[in-house]
Amino acid sequence: MNLLKISQILFFGLLLFLRVNAQSPHHFNIGELYNFNVNTIYTIHQAENNYVWIGSDQGLYRYSGTDFKAYTNPNYQTEYSYIKEDKEGRIWCANFSGQIFYVAKNQKLTLFKDFSKSSADGLISFSLDKFPEIYVATDKGYEVINFYSIKESSSINDKYYNQDFKKEGFRFSEKPFQIVFHDNKLNLLTNEKLIEFDKNNLNVLTSIKETIIRAPYVTIQKDKSATLIYNTDTKTVVKRWCENKHDEYILSDIPVVNESAIYYNEINQTYWLGTIEGIYIFDKNFQLIEHLLDDYNISYIIKDHENNLWIGTLNNGILIIPNLNIKVFNRQLKNKGINDISVYNNELYVLTDDSNLYRYSPLDKVMELTSPVDSKAVKLIFNPFLNAFHLGNSKSVFDLNSQTTRFNNLDNIKHLEKLNNSSCIINSSYSSVLKNFNSNETKLIRKKRSFGTCVFNENKFYIAHSDGLYKYHNNKSKKLVFNHKPILVNYAIISDPSKENAIWAFDNTGKLFNITDSEIKLIHNFSTTVNDVKLFGDYLFIASKDGIYKFDTTGENFSLINHTDGLPDNNVTDIAIIGNTIYGATNEGLVQFNTSYSYKNTINPVVNIRRILINKKNQRIKEKYNLSHDENNINIRLNTYCLRSQRSYKFLYKFKGKDSTWRVTKNNKIDFYALQPGLYNLEIIAVNEDNVKTDQAQLIQFNIDKPITQKWWFYFLIIIGASLWVILFFSEIIKKKNTEKQLIYSSITSLKAQMNPHFLFNAINTIQYYILKSNKEKAYDYLTKLSFLIRENLDMSEKAFVSLSNEIDLTNTYLELEKMRFKDDFKYEIVIDKNTNPNEIKIPSMVIQPFIENAIKHGLMHKEGKKFLKIEFKKRAYLECIITDNGVGRKASKLINENKSFHGYESFSTKTIKKRFELLKEYYNLKLGFWYEDLESGGTIVKINIPLES
Repeated sequence: MNLLKISQILFFGLLLFLRVNAQSPHHFNIGELYNFNVNTIYTIHQAENNYVWIGSDQGLYRYSGTDFKAYTNPNYQTEYSYIKEDKEGRIWCANFSGQIFYVAKNQKLTLFKDFSKSSADGLISFSLDKFPEIYVATDKGYEVINFYSIKESSSINDKYYNQDFKKEGFRFSEKPFQIVFHDNKLNLLTNEKLIEFDKNNLNVLTSIKETIIRAPYVTIQKDKSATLIYNTDTKTVVKRWCENKHDEYILSDIPVVNESAIYYNEINQTYWLGTIEGIYIFDKNFQLIEHLLDDYNISYIIKDHENNLWIGTLNNGILIIPNLNIKVFNRQLKNKGINDISVYNNELYVLTDDSNLYRYSPLDKVMELTSPVDSKAVKLIFNPFLNAFHLGNSKSVFDLNSQTTRFNNLDNIKHLEKLNNSSCIINSSYSSVLKNFNSNETKLIRKKRSFGTCVFNENKFYIAHSDGLYKYHNNKSKKLVFNHKPILVNYAIISDPSKENAIWAFDNTGKLFNITDSEIKLIHNFSTTVNDVKLFGDYLFIASKDGIYKFDTTGENFSLINHTDGLPDNNVTDIAIIGNTIYGATNEGLVQFNTSYSYKNTINPVVNIRRILINKKNQRIKEKYNLSHDENNINIRLNTYCLRSQRSYKFLYKFKGKDSTWRVTKNNKIDFYALQPGLYNLEIIAVNEDNVKTDQAQLIQFNIDKPITQKWWFYFLIIIGASLWVILFFSEIIKKKNTEKQLIYSSITSLKAQMNPHFLFNAINTIQYYILKSNKEKAYDYLTKLSFLIRENLDMSEKAFVSLSNEIDLTNTYLELEKMRFKDDFKYEIVIDKNTNPNEIKIPSMVIQPFIENAIKHGLMHKEGKKFLKIEFKKRAYLECIITDNGVGRKASKLINENKSFHGYESFSTKTIKKRFELLKEYYNLKLGFWYEDLESGGTIVKINIPLES
C-alpha cells in the first residue's frame, strides 16, 4: 500500500471522525460547584422530594440542592449501590458485601438485613415494587421479607423459593442476578435466561446462549417495555420486548457496556449506553447517532426533573450535562479560546487565540483548518470588495478565493461597512474614513477612534466614535445625546428594518436605544458589557459578558442563556447566524444552538425546609407550631433543587395577611427575632434563574401565645380585683371619715377635759389676784394668753390634723399660763430633734396637751419646791413625743387621789386619751399608743407614738 493511499485512508477516517464528533453537549463536573470529591460512582437516584442520592465507593451521599451529606455505617463496608425508594419515602441501598440498608426520617443509615452468608460474591438484588414486601435475590434463590415483621422480630425464619427453580429443572448454579417486576409480574434474570413468574407458572422470556463477561441487566421503561443488555467477548446484545413483540440487536462496534449505565430518553426515543469509553447514543432501532465523553468510564446515567443529565463515572466523579440542545465544538479546534467568528457563503470562519483560522461547513459538519494567520489577528472583518477577511490588529487579509493569507496595508481596522458599489466606510483605531476601491482614493470622515458604522444609504449613516455616536446626513454630522450626555457605543449597532431609518444601539453600560430621525428612546438597561448584536426576524441576539440575550423587539421582553443553560462560559465575545443556527464564541469553546431554542428554565422550583430553630433549638419540621410568648425567635433554613441555576436562585417570603409585598433572601436563610404574639402564616416560594416561581407556596404556621398579662381572663381578673379594691378603698375612706369624725368629737371631748372648771377657776383666781395687786399688765397678759388658748383649742377641735408647729405653740401658751400660776417654782423645756421640721409634720389635733396637763395636775402640783417639765419631739416613721416631769410619781399621786372625795374616780381626760388612741390605731392600722415609766427619783416619763398624716 503506497503512501498516497494511506493518506487517503487517514483523511477519510479523520473526516468520518469529525462528522460523528462534530459537536457534543457541554458538560461540567459537579465537584466544580460543590465540595464533592468522590471519583467512583455506582448509582444515582432522584427521590420524590427531588433530593439526589449517590452510591459510591466512599459511602452513600445525598444532594439536597444546597450541599452533599454523607451516610455511612461504621460496622459495614462502605461501597453502596442499587439505590431505590419505597412508597413511604425511605431510601434503600445495598453494599458489595451482601447487606441491605435504608435511610428513614431519622437520617441514619440503618442495616435492614445481612445476606452475606447467602451470597458468595456479595452481589444481591432486591425490589421494593410490592413494599412492604421486599423481594431479595441471592445465590440461594429469592426471598420475600415483610419490612414491618422483620422490624418486630430479629429471629425470623428465612424462606427461600428454590423449589420454583427445581420443579422446572433449573440448575441451582443459576443464581438470579437481578429481580424486577414487569407488568406486575416477578422476573428473575439469571446468567442463562430471563424467567417470568405468572400465577405459579414459570415462563422463560428469553435465553442467553452466549458466554457473557459480566452480569446482564434489565431496564423497565415507562411505556412498559423491557430491555435486556449483556456483553460477550465480541459484542453487546440488546433484547427488547413489549407485549408480544420481541426485538434483538447486535452491537459489535462499541466497547463493553456497564450493565447499569443504560438510559432511555422517552422524548426522542433514544438509548444511551454507558461504556468504558464514554456514552453511545442510539435511535429506537439501535442505529448509532452520537458518541460522547469517550474519555470517561460511564457507570450510571439519569435525567433529573430539571432535565439535567447526571453521568456517573468510575474514574471522574459525576458529570452534568445541563442541555442537549446547546452543542460545544470539542476536538475540532486545537484551542478553546475563540477570538472571533464570521460568516461567508453560509460557512463559519473561526479565529482562535492560537492564531489558527478554521472553516466550518454546517451542511457537511466538517471543521477544516485553513492556513495559519498573523499572531496579532484578533478579529475577522469582511471586505466585499476584496472578498477577504481583514485580520484585525494586523496588516494581513485572508483571501476567501485562494484560502490563503496575504499582506495588506490597512491595519488596526475595527469595522468595515459597505456604502455603495465602489466604496465603504472603514473604522479604525485612528479615524473613520471613506475608501473607494475602484479609484483607491481615501477620504477622511473624522479623525477620531471609531468602532462601527450603520449605513442606510450613501447620504445617511451612523458612526460610533470613542466620544459618542454621530449621525451623518447629506455631508453634515450631528452628535447624538440622551439626557444631555453622549451615547457611547462600541461594536453593538445595527439597523432596524421594522422601522424606517431606525437603528438599535447599545452603549458601553448595556443600555439599549432605539434611534430614529425624530427621537432617541431608551428601551432597556441590561447593565452589562455588550460585545456583539445580530438581528434575526423579530429578535435581537445579544452577545455579552453575561451570556446571550434573546430580545423580542415587538414585545420588548427578553430571556438569557448562560452557563446554567449549557454555555461553557458566560462571556460571549461574538455571535453569528447561519440558517436557523446561532454560533457563539467564548473563551471556553465554540457553541451552537437553534434560534428557536427556548431560553427559559420552566421547571418550577420546590421549596424544601431544611431546618427550623426556635430560640436556637432544632425542631421537628411540621406545618404548625404552637409557641409560648417567649418562643419568638425563629430561624428557618431552606434549600431547593435548582442545579441548573447553579445557586442563582432566591427565596421570597411574606406573612399572609400581614405583608403586602414579598421579602427576598438569597442566602437560604429566613430569620425572625422577637415576634409579637399572634398568628403568623408564613408563605415561602423559590425563584429560579429565569424568574420562574414555585407553583405552590410552602406554608408554615406559627401561633405565638400571648403572655398571661395580655389574655382576656387576666383582664377580667384585673377588673374584678380593681372593683374589689375600689370597694375596699372607698369602704376604707368611709371608715376613715367616720374615724375622723370620732377623732374630731374626741378632740372636742378632750377640749372639755382640758377646759375643766378647776383649770378655769384657777385661771380666774390668778387674774383676780393680779387685779387686786394692781398688776394690770400681768393680768392683761394672762388674760390674753388664756383667751388665745381657748380660741386655739376651739379652732383645733374642728380639725382632724394640725401641724406640729401649731401644737407646740398651743402647748407653749398653756405652759406659760401654768408657769404664771406656779411663779418661779415651775420651769419647762421643749426640745425638737434637728431632723424634725415642725412645719412639715401634721399630727392628730389635741393629742399631746392632755398628757402635759396630767403631768402638771397629778405629778408637779403635789410636789414641794422646784417643778420641772421637759417635752421632746423626734421624727421616725411616726412622731415620738417624750414628756418627763420631776413630780411625785404615779404611786404617790394615786395615794393622794384615793384620799380625796372622788375616790376610785378615773379622770375624764385619761378616758378621753385612751379613746383617741383606739381610734388612731384603727385609722392607721399601726401600733400606736403611750407608755409610762417611773423614775427612781420620783418623776414620771410618758412616751407617746403619734401617727403622721400620710
